[in-house]
Amino acid sequence: MSKSELRREVLKARSRLSPLEVAQKSELITRRVLSLGEFRRARTIMAYVDFRNEVKTGELIRASMAMGKRVAVPLTDLQHKRLIPSLLQDFPGDLAPGAWGILEPRPGSLRPLEPEELDLVIVPGVAFDEKGNRLGYGGGFYDRFLPQTRPGTVWLALAFELQICPEISPGPHDCPVHLIVTEERVIYTGATRGPTASFEPGGGISLGCQHCAPHDEESKRKALEGVFAQYRGTKGALIPLLQEAQEIYGYLPKEVMEMIAAELRIPLSKVFGVATFYAQFHLKPRGRNIVRICQGTACHVRGASRVFEAVSAKLGVGRNETTPDLRYTLETVACLGACGLAPVMMVNDDTHGRLTPERAASVLEQYE
Repeated sequence: MSKSELRREVLKARSRLSPLEVAQKSELITRRVLSLGEFRRARTIMAYVDFRNEVKTGELIRASMAMGKRVAVPLTDLQHKRLIPSLLQDFPGDLAPGAWGILEPRPGSLRPLEPEELDLVIVPGVAFDEKGNRLGYGGGFYDRFLPQTRPGTVWLALAFELQICPEISPGPHDCPVHLIVTEERVIYTGATRGPTASFEPGGGISLGCQHCAPHDEESKRKALEGVFAQYRGTKGALIPLLQEAQEIYGYLPKEVMEMIAAELRIPLSKVFGVATFYAQFHLKPRGRNIVRICQGTACHVRGASRVFEAVSAKLGVGRNETTPDLRYTLETVACLGACGLAPVMMVNDDTHGRLTPERAASVLEQYE
């Protein structure tokens, strides 16, 4: 099938999604993106504004701005065939229909950023394969734009599962993305770019920077001090600092929360209150691999309890416990949003569906 034929077939399939299906799948995708370390580390993001039946990005843009991140959206310069990132201050108030009817910055709201300022680019597309090869809409705008970003910038694509194809033949100037997030999974594509970026399937991204979790205590302290320097003077920095600190240490030790309180000049009780209020934060050491077993209705009916028992026996720990070697933490969740794959288990950002107790136990052996 030629690229034009593939583009036509995938767009036709995507157009058949109902508004409710698009909204529900987009919500699941947004949740997955918000949980990614690559997203949490990013301070400046460029996101496309969805059009027609693309994965919706409005809630992701709003959440990013609420977290204190700088968010830009692209302005399409048709004359020069380029994208210009423009910083948002008001979403969607800064925007008006532009090229092809897509919302873009109004002339009076254009605040250009240099591509090198971006930590994360959220990329649209018609189809993708698991290697990160991308079939766009035919204009080549993103393939011209992405090489302008710096080597550490992460290129993340949003797609519905129906947009994932077995193989897309890349052209000489095509740029493969580093991650693809769908309603069912996170795909680390293995694509690499530049000497400072290393992308491993299922293993996350090492950006070669101070945020990559160091092992010794002195390195961790230096990394945390670097984070303090980046956020110094930033309003609403408590939650981002807690997220960064947990990324470095794996959890939030008391002494780290004391350092954050001193840095922000706020009571320790406030730091502790926020850390205990949100489920994303953990006050005890956790495993390198977080195993979450779904307990939703569909999974329960299809044997999730037997899957849990098999995994628990394999690891030798119970619910919300961590193995002594800190290799695994075992958790249960109310729903993972992948009912069609029940029973479902997630290990880190990888989704494993239609499990048997035997297969669930063997899946764990691939994680170190």
